[in-house]
Amino acid sequence: MNKLVEGRANLEAASESIRSKLERTKLQLDGAQTKISELERLNDELKRTNADLTRQLEKWQSLETKEGEAAETERKQRIALEMELREVKETSEKKAEKAAADLEKAKARVEKVRVTVQEWEVSISLPFKHHVSCYI
Repeated sequence: MNKLVEGRANLEAASESIRSKLERTKLQLDGAQTKISELERLNDELKRTNADLTRQLEKWQSLETKEGEAAETERKQRIALEMELREVKETSEKKAEKAAADLEKAKARVEKVRVTVQEWEVSISLPFKHHVSCYI
């Protein structure tokens, strides 16, 4: 009888430990999913910014050449904007690539955590089913 009580206490302690790990893993899963949402939002925002800058560049390029000082001022502004657009495009493309890579990594981590959670849920339920049948 003492061995049964001791065995049951050990099983309950192990089960509680697994439950704690499961909760921590679920929190990690939630964090990873939040990170994915943030990266997807950032990626969309960068795409919108890139499209806006491209439209602005097309607008500047379509302007007719003007005479005198006004034309020179606009030309300088257009050149400055084109340079700024190139820099922003490069930066946004790098950020988009990094966001996409981070997104893939986060998705892989989420899948790994999901599998671990499923394994733990199965391992938590199996010892109890086995030991309950032993007492019947």
